[in-house]
Amino acid sequence: MNEFLLIFLGGGTGSLMRYLAGVFITKRLNYSLLTNEMFVNITGSFLVGMLFFYFTKEASGSKTTHFFITGFLGGYTTFSAFMLQNLKYYFANDFWSLFWNIAISLVLGLLFVFLGYKFLPFVNRFLG
Repeated sequence: MNEFLLIFLGGGTGSLMRYLAGVFITKRLNYSLLTNEMFVNITGSFLVGMLFFYFTKEASGSKTTHFFITGFLGGYTTFSAFMLQNLKYYFANDFWSLFWNIAISLVLGLLFVFLGYKFLPFVNRFLG
């Protein structure tokens, strides 16, 4: 399959999952602390860590990386939405939310990309 089509299909799927995650956060969880952008950036960091580990350790071709990492996670995490939320906090003079949104997203994102990278080998040993 053409790499452009794989990225397109993965990106559409990731974008839809991002939307559904936002619906879930808004309707089911406490929205005051956990924003949609924060949730998808943290879970996206975890997933990219897992997929990066898998695709570098297994014999996966570029077609799977095009679909999952470039397409799906590119559509799912959209860092630009994170930056837009920060800009809105800035213009609203809500510097406390601005600080915490950046700090929590970056620290937990880094932690979860590491955990995602370590998670798959742990599961493989456990199930092995």
